Amino acid sequence: MRNILTIDVEEYYHVGRPGEGPDARELARLASRVEADIDRVLELLEARSARATFFVLGETARDHPDAIARVAAAGHEIASHGYHHLPVETLTPEAFGVDIDRSIDVLAACAGRRPAGYRAPIWSLSRAAWGLDALIERGFRYDSSFAPVPPLGDASLPACPVVLRRGAGSILELPPLSARLGRWRYPVGFAMGLRLLPEGVIHRAIERENREGRPAIVAMHTWELDPDPPALRLAPSLALAHGFGIERLADRIGRLLSALAFGSVEAAISPGAAWAAAQEEAAA
Repeated sequence: MRNILTIDVEEYYHVGRPGEGPDARELARLASRVEADIDRVLELLEARSARATFFVLGETARDHPDAIARVAAAGHEIASHGYHHLPVETLTPEAFGVDIDRSIDVLAACAGRRPAGYRAPIWSLSRAAWGLDALIERGFRYDSSFAPVPPLGDASLPACPVVLRRGAGSILELPPLSARLGRWRYPVGFAMGLRLLPEGVIHRAIERENREGRPAIVAMHTWELDPDPPALRLAPSLALAHGFGIERLADRIGRLLSALAFGSVEAAISPGAAWAAAQEEAAA
């Protein structure tokens, strides 16, 4: 079974909720590193014949359209990460709709087609499920924003791919891989888990997911492959989550891609794919 690799495309300073990341004065002096980050990721994927879904922040695509076009030209899927890096629950439904529409427009201009998938900044759709309605209204086929692991999200959220019905519509929800330990779930396929958990634990969790008939979904950021990321002034807990173990992720992802097959969401849910057929049957 081919698993699903997802990569959030944003700057290294897109961190935390409003007021938690760099302030306006610090942001003004921070240089963009996203193009080098993207090229580094593309090189890694090409070396292992892997494809991925890139969830691209709209303002990043606005500032670096040629880089996003390179991603699409390399055969990877371009999906939406919203336009601004703002938690969904801090927006009104109207403002959220505007944010999505702006991201659709700029990504379509870069990739030559509308995005079919969405991931909210900071997994924030976990706290604002009403945002799914706006995605369905705009024809998104899938969302990958639910985090069934505290403190990222809520343990009551679906931990496996599921078709969510909202009124007369529905959308496929694709949460990254997590696993249960007693009463708790831990984030195997989320960036923090990929950086910190023993590699054997990660591989076994993916293989277990495959044996149950599902592709494992893993998520990372382009900036996590930066070999020398700039230091940011952050609260200790946020600095730990943002940077701890980052130096080992490139090698870990390389070994993971060498050991197991990975592709995009688009390929996994394409017509004719066995797993996609099962989802369509479930939706019916």
